[in-house]
Amino acid sequence: MINEKGFTLLEMMVALSIFMILLSLSFLVFKPQMEMVKGNTFFTQLQADLFYAQSYALSHQMRMYVQFTPSKKEYAIKGDIATGEIIYRKYDETIVINEDRVSFNFSILPNGNMSKFATYPFSIDEKKYTLTIQIGQGRFYVTKW
Repeated sequence: MINEKGFTLLEMMVALSIFMILLSLSFLVFKPQMEMVKGNTFFTQLQADLFYAQSYALSHQMRMYVQFTPSKKEYAIKGDIATGEIIYRKYDETIVINEDRVSFNFSILPNGNMSKFATYPFSIDEKKYTLTIQIGQGRFYVTKW
């Protein structure tokens, strides 16, 4: 008598079905986490880009222009005609900047300071943020409210 040990086809199908159900439920759990990561990634990249533009302005003693175009979901940082664009980024559709969809811009002076102070509203899904640019010393920060 041969003693064969193993799983039947029915047992394997039941196990596979349970695995697939658990896998499909995990996407519902991880989706909010992905949205949070998307927002954090955007602001981290934006801050890094602005710091880079400040250091570029200081090291090359030139004015850098920062322009957001919310209708196209992009922003760019440019120098003079010879330098051209040093940073160009497209961002996710879920990120809404300046709800009136009008582009906004400011510049970073050769001494690293910002040309104007302002507060720009951002929203990612239902969460609201503001980018605050302070005049003098080239300071800016992002707050959640």
